[in-house]
Amino acid sequence: MFIFLYLEYKENKIIDNLNNSEKYLKNAINDSRIKEDIGETYYYLHLVYDEYAKLDNNNSGYSKEECQKLSNEYLQKSKDLGYKHFMDK
Repeated sequence: MFIFLYLEYKENKIIDNLNNSEKYLKNAINDSRIKEDIGETYYYLHLVYDEYAKLDNNNSGYSKEECQKLSNEYLQKSKDLGYKHFMDK
């Protein structure tokens, strides 16, 4: 679900889709018990925060700098868990 919301945001730039994607991804981390699933979730959170950092009117509650820091942090967590997105393989 959260991936579709992210992709919907990418296509239509409706900020609610990006906000909901962030919410579902954070919940997925709390609910996930499989290391690879968490790595994938971190990867998608990286994408969400990367998009927040690009917004001129960022209503995420984080500054652009914080969003970029979180994006980098989640990408590193994903890599540390061994997750490789199909585009990166």
